[in-house]
Amino acid sequence: MLAERVGFEPTVPLPARQFSRLLPSTTRSPLQWQNYIIDYTLERYGIPLYHLCMRTTQRKGDLAVAQAIATFTRLGYDSALPITESAAYDIIVDKDNKLYRVQVRYSSTKDVELRRIHSNSKGYVIKKTKKDAYDWLYVLFPDRREYLVKRCMDGRRSIKPGEDCRILSPDV
Repeated sequence: MLAERVGFEPTVPLPARQFSRLLPSTTRSPLQWQNYIIDYTLERYGIPLYHLCMRTTQRKGDLAVAQAIATFTRLGYDSALPITESAAYDIIVDKDNKLYRVQVRYSSTKDVELRRIHSNSKGYVIKKTKKDAYDWLYVLFPDRREYLVKRCMDGRRSIKPGEDCRILSPDV
């Protein structure tokens, strides 16, 4: 029951309270680093610093795919990219009117990781290579060594490609 002449305001004054720090606003200001990063470039490499904000593993994967396409083109093969991101292969190579599904890897270590790891709303998801998921495995190392393993490496966590699989660069 509501008493007469009493509205929404309290009838007794409440003491004012001050927290040790103010609570953050629900609408925060945009990040200020963007203007700084866009204007700044790495003088040594001539690369805009905002490129470094991209995930490093994604950047390495993009470099490996681009190099693989360039290498297959140099070898006289046609290359195509699948439209989907969910395929177990990154490139399709046409060699002698036969299509090969190629998984591309970039590795900074001797062991080439074969599992695919990504995150979703529940955490990290690790996918092992299934049987016949791809036909060829292309590997790029930071020193630009390239390897082509012409079989699917299912059931393994990692491999060390042998020299028999190395793609040699033509003499320039």
